[in-house]
Amino acid sequence: MKSFSDLSSSKIFAFPRSLLIPLVACLAFTGCGGSGPKLYPVKGKITLDGADLKAGVVTFIPDQGKGNKVAKGPVGKIGSDGTYTIATDGKDGAPLGWYKVTVVTQMPGMDAAPADPSKPPPMPSGGGDINKRFTSAETTTLSVEVVAAPQPGQYDLKVTR
Repeated sequence: MKSFSDLSSSKIFAFPRSLLIPLVACLAFTGCGGSGPKLYPVKGKITLDGADLKAGVVTFIPDQGKGNKVAKGPVGKIGSDGTYTIATDGKDGAPLGWYKVTVVTQMPGMDAAPADPSKPPPMPSGGGDINKRFTSAETTTLSVEVVAAPQPGQYDLKVTR
């Protein structure tokens, strides 16, 4: 049986040694996944009974039932004009896939993003301005698919009281 050094000099493994180090370095940087999944821009507008929702937090919870196995749920702060931009681990965008969406109205003193992005921040009794069904992944009727080339308005959301 031939050793590796014998095989590397044979014609079967004719590969320039000068390319070996850059190839290994390239595989190490791309194969380890240290930077996480690729993120795609997600911007939308949320309305409450047809009017702009003035403040709050929107959380995208990976929908495992639809094949989304992403580990962390992207989060976005809702601006005074009802618009939001999603970020994952502090970087703008979200990985591709289906998400259940929860919306929680901004409460005085509440941080812009929940401590655990997979769960909405606590709501006061009465549920705030919106129907409570939108505040939980188990009850929300909102869902979106993050895609590479979204249609205009694809990430717009409508909630009710």
